[in-house]
This record gives sequence, structure tokens and C-alpha cells, in this order.
Amino acid sequence: MSMIKIDSNNAGSCRQCISLRPSNENLKSCIAKEALDQPFDVTLVAEDVEFKAHKQILSKASPFFEKLLNSEMKESKEGVIRLEMFTEAVMRNTLKFIYSGQVEIAADEAREIIAMADFLFLHDLKTLAEGVLAPKLELNISNCLSNYYFFERYQSEQLSSLSKKFVLKNFSTISKTDAFLNLSSKEIEMWISEDEIEINAEKDVFEIILAWINRDKRGRKKCFAELFSRVRLVYISRDFLCSNIVTDDLVKDNDCLGLVEEALQLIDAEDFDNPSILRPRRSLETSVLLCYGSKDIVCYFPQEHKWCTVGEMPSKYIRNGPVFSCHGKLYGTVLESVATNEQYWKHVSYNPYGDSWVQLPSIEETKYMRQIFIKDEDEIYALEAEPCTNRSKNFDDFCRLHARRLFCDEEKHSFSITKYNPDSNSWELIGRLNHLHSREDMCIVAHDDFVYFIGGIKWQLGNKCTLVSDVERYHLGNHQWDKIPNTHVVRDWTYGAAVGGKVFIAGGINAGEAIQPCEVYDPATNVWQFISNFKCFDFRPKDLRNLLSIDGNLYALLLVSVGKSGCRVKDLHLKIEGYDPEEDEWNLKTEIAISVFNHTFINACSVRVFKGFLDSRLLESCVPDFVTKSTMSCGYDKKKCSVM
Repeated sequence: MSMIKIDSNNAGSCRQCISLRPSNENLKSCIAKEALDQPFDVTLVAEDVEFKAHKQILSKASPFFEKLLNSEMKESKEGVIRLEMFTEAVMRNTLKFIYSGQVEIAADEAREIIAMADFLFLHDLKTLAEGVLAPKLELNISNCLSNYYFFERYQSEQLSSLSKKFVLKNFSTISKTDAFLNLSSKEIEMWISEDEIEINAEKDVFEIILAWINRDKRGRKKCFAELFSRVRLVYISRDFLCSNIVTDDLVKDNDCLGLVEEALQLIDAEDFDNPSILRPRRSLETSVLLCYGSKDIVCYFPQEHKWCTVGEMPSKYIRNGPVFSCHGKLYGTVLESVATNEQYWKHVSYNPYGDSWVQLPSIEETKYMRQIFIKDEDEIYALEAEPCTNRSKNFDDFCRLHARRLFCDEEKHSFSITKYNPDSNSWELIGRLNHLHSREDMCIVAHDDFVYFIGGIKWQLGNKCTLVSDVERYHLGNHQWDKIPNTHVVRDWTYGAAVGGKVFIAGGINAGEAIQPCEVYDPATNVWQFISNFKCFDFRPKDLRNLLSIDGNLYALLLVSVGKSGCRVKDLHLKIEGYDPEEDEWNLKTEIAISVFNHTFINACSVRVFKGFLDSRLLESCVPDFVTKSTMSCGYDKKKCSVM
């Protein structure tokens, strides 16, 4: 057995091989000289090679060594720790890192270093090895599963995430491999429960389960019922449910017919507000622009360049306000007329699958709703304000929901951010903030962990206001404010959206004049830049109705007047333009003429819907009330869409 000493001059180096490997500089920078001058008092063994080291140094670096060397175990008493599962090279590099805080790691050693670092609880060493391996990790259909489980075992989150994303993206192909078909039932259950698996249809999940069962039918059929419960049956066609699933022996023999019958009842009743229904797999969804006027709700499908009717606004909703979407549902503010001829502004939710409306809980009576915003299409937040005692007595319910001109210059006004919890149907406090004192009409964009507050107006002494170009962002996690560069143009009433990790803004007003330039902020460079303007040359402030992110692309919704100059009433056209970042230009995607009498209340947002929403049965023609029937050739699909 050879012996390697970790001495004070060349810690982590093999004495007999030192001439073959350059010594690491400044090896003792992180360790007290007194500790290095002490005699070696512990021996580590890997591949029959002994490494001499110091108990004090090992214990300080690693919780594993600290617990082991301060116990009554054999290794502590004898001063010998055998780590024969690791190679001599990995042991040498690990000790070099412990003694010096730095080490050069070759890509072919990185996996073993990760395993060693995890075993010894050396977080920084693991991170270093992950950084070496990540850019050189070559994933393919054959090795992605083994890579995923290796990195999961050693809690390498970055590399585990990369491997998992590859599996999910190629799931249809990987599910047919021997590696997948040899997984345990719990592992299969984990994969088929994922929202992100890439499949062509939900019935594929059922067929994947059958293929796994048939690999060892006698031993695996007992697992069928549990796996079958992970199939989202309401997103499978009625024909396939009745022809293929109901008749399957495994379904009948495992008392699973009840699940199928329940799914059929939900499909027939179009009960898509039922809390038991999970969302479709993300690969079976598509992003659309959901738009509504005074009556009909319509969808624009960017990939198909088609419009279709989804449903109708209830007659009691006589006016609508801002609209946004989250988890496949539309949320907005509507003016409701009741039997007593009274009118109330309310927050509502619309489910396009079941064409149903649900009222959301009201905000506290003592607060004003400044603005509702969505973070990464998944979470709903609201900026709320405490009342201004000098103004609150003059405000009705509309003002509480829309928060226009709420503040004075005579007192401080406190704010808070709340988050909507769909499970409890309530608003929950996230944090209180006073950073936006007397600020209004700002553009709010949420992306990753940040909420950006852009531009707007600020009230000053004498009840006067000033437009500002200030931009701040608030971190939802650590509740910290961060000042970032101002926009190039001072603007009020602007729209914004986060696309591709960047924040885009467009439109707005400055001293009553329309603002043409669009701007983009890149967090990586911390710089605002101008981008090209809309194709629509007659753009006015009120023409821009929203700026939207749809499947990673930027779209603008414009409502513009067209026609010959001199006409008393010009035709109104609803235009959708898409931004091409490579060419830095906006391109017209679709255009339809609308009724001049119903244009005031047109709003839109992007929302993800089940692809079956477009491919399902097509009912009678239904033209939105705000579309001019004479312009049906402008891209409107004369069909009404329904789910299943």
C-alpha cells in the first residue's frame, strides 16, 4: 500500500508524483498556519492509497468528518478512514480543495467529484464540479434517465434539472426505451404525473402504462389502478374512452370503470370548473389571445391565424375593465347591473372550457386595488393601497377597484402586495411597502422573482403631478427594492410585458401627446434600448389595448381608425402585430373590422388553452357582436369552438 502525505507545502499532492503535477499556488490561504504545522493525525484510504491529513482541518471543512472524528466509532479511535468507493485521483483533488479552497477538475472526473462532495457535504466543491460538467453534459435518448437518477441521488439540482428537462421534452420517444420500461412503478408514476411531459395526446399516457405493464404483466398488473388514476381522462376523446379504454381488460379487472364514467359525465356536462379536474399537459395546450367586447368572447390562435367564438359575456355585465389570465382562466373587472337598477364593479373569473363565470372575493373595504398583475403566467398578485383620508370619501366602488387619483400631498400612503390563492379563493398578504408614495398610473410587469414598476406620475405639493421615468423593482422573495436605470422616454399609461427574460414597454402619454418609441430592458446588461415602432403609422395612445407574451413571442393589440380622411366616422380595425427580435420589426398578424358602437370596451389577454379546444366539435356559426359582418374575410373562422 502506497502512502501520500498532505503536507503543509503541497497539501493534497502525492509526494511521489509531485514532479508530474504542478503544485497549486497559495494552498494554505484558508487554513491557519498553526493547524498546518501540527503533525498528521488521520489517514484516509482510497484504492489502497493512503493520504495523511489533519483531523482539525477535515472537521472544519466537512460535517461528515466532524461527526465521524468526534465520535466513539472505530475510525475516530484508530485514525483511519477508508473511502474505498472513490478513486485515488478524486480523493487527492478533494483534499486539495479542502486544504486550499480551489482545485482544477477535469470533465471526466466531475461525476465522481460530485458523488464525493455529496458524501462529505462539501457544497462548494459540488457546485464547482457541476459548473465543469454542465456545459459538457451530452444527453441523449439512451443516457438521459441514468443521468437524471445519478444527479438526483447526489442532489445535484442543476444537472438533475437539465436531465429532467431533456426527458420531459423527449418523453414520447424515451417512454418506449428499455431503460424506461425497466423503471419501478413509483418512478413511472412520477413521470406520468408531470405536467411538462411532451406527448401527442393524453391517450398516449394510457398506452404508455399498458406497455410498461405488459413488460411483466404477472408482476405489474397490480400497479395498474394507481397508474391509471394519473391519466387525465377528461382530455381524451369520448370515442377513445368508449371504444378503447372502457373495453380494456385491465380497466375492467381493476375496478377503474368508475373513473371513466366520472370523466364521461364531466365531459357531457361540460363541468370544467370542477376542482377535481387537473389542467391539461402543457404540451397539449396552446397559447391564444382571448378577446371580448360588449357580448361575445373570441379567441385568436396565432399559429393557425384563426379566430373563433368561445362564449358570451353574461347580460348582467354591462361594462368591463382590465383583463388578464392565469392557469388557463381569464380574470377581469366588470360592471354588474342588478335587479334594483344598481350597478357594482366586481372581480370575476372566466373558464373558457366550460364558458362559466365565477366572482372573486372582494378586497378589504379599507383598501384600494391599484393594479392586478400576473407573474410568469402562474401567479396572481395585486398592488393595494391604504385609503387617503382626504380623498376616500369622494370615491365610489369603481375607484376602489381602479384606483384613479387616490392620493393627496398631505399624508403618507402605505401599500401592500397580496397574492391570490385559488384554493381558498382569498387574497393573502405578501409584503408591505411604502416605496411608491404618491405614485400612480405606473406600468407593472412581473417576471421571475421581480416586480417592475415603470414610469407613471407622482403627486407633489399643491396637488400637482409630474410624469416620471423612474423604474424600480421589488424582489418578491427577499422583499428588497432595487433601483434600475430610467426609461429613455417619460411616459404615463404605458403597457408592458416580459418576453425572453426581457421587459418590453410601449405606448403611453407624455404631456397629452402619443409616445411612439417602444423600449426594452435587458437585466443582463442593465440597459434600456429603443426598438422599432409599430407598423400602424396612425398610432394614438388609446389605440394600444395591450402588450402580450404568447408562447415566448411579443404581440401588440391595436384598435385603430382606418379609412379616407375627411369621413365623419372612420372604420375601426382590430389589429394584432407581432415583434421579430431578430429583424427588430413589427409585423401585422391579423386584422378585422369591428363595430364602431362597441369598440370602447374591447379588452384582451393571452391565455393557454387545451388544443382540443380548437380541434373539437364545431358548432353553428356565431359572429362576435363587435365584428362587422361585412369583413368576415379578414381572418375570422366562421365557427364556434367547444371543448371535447
